[in-house]
Amino acid sequence: MVITFLVLLAALMLVGTPIFIALAGSVAVAMGAFSHIPLAIVAERLFAGLDKFPLMAIPFFILTGSLMSAGGYRSGSFAWPTCWWGVLPAAWG
Repeated sequence: MVITFLVLLAALMLVGTPIFIALAGSVAVAMGAFSHIPLAIVAERLFAGLDKFPLMAIPFFILTGSLMSAGGYRSGSFAWPTCWWGVLPAAWG
């Protein structure tokens, strides 16, 4: 089972498949071939695990950072502390 998973994962990554699809596909094939657990139950457990608030917050933090960087908020947010505390020793400015 482990060898099948690793070989399929390596093959999918060499082809250029995104990592999350390569992991999900290789796990699904390995569990479908070598496990007695139905894949419907595995899929249900995976989607039930995604319903946790901290796990859902991670993509939103990444999106917020991307929007702030693209919108120019980052340069403005570092301008006022540099103006106030930039002359102090050990300040970042």
